[in-house]
Amino acid sequence: RNLQVTDPTSSTLNVRWEHADGNPRNYKVFYVPQPGDSEKMELVSGGTTSTVLRNLDANTVYKVTLLPMYENDVEGKRQSENGKT
Repeated sequence: RNLQVTDPTSSTLNVRWEHADGNPRNYKVFYVPQPGDSEKMELVSGGTTSTVLRNLDANTVYKVTLLPMYENDVEGKRQSENGKT
C-alpha cells in the first residue's frame, strides 16, 4: 500500500510502502526500465517496508511493482509506481 519511489540518484531508487494487510511472508519488488526491457526482481522479507534498487541505468524511467506474497505462494494485490534515475 502507498508505494513510493523516492530519492533518485543516477544509479539507485529508494522504494517504500506501507505494510500490506494480513501477514505477508515476503514482498517481490519488480523493476523494469521504460520502454519495457528485461524485468528484474528483488525479494525482501515480509517485515520490511523499504528497499533500495541499485545498479540502475542513469536518466531512465523505471516501472516499479510491489507484490506481497503470502503463505502457499498466494499473491496479494500488485501496486506499481514509476521512478526516474
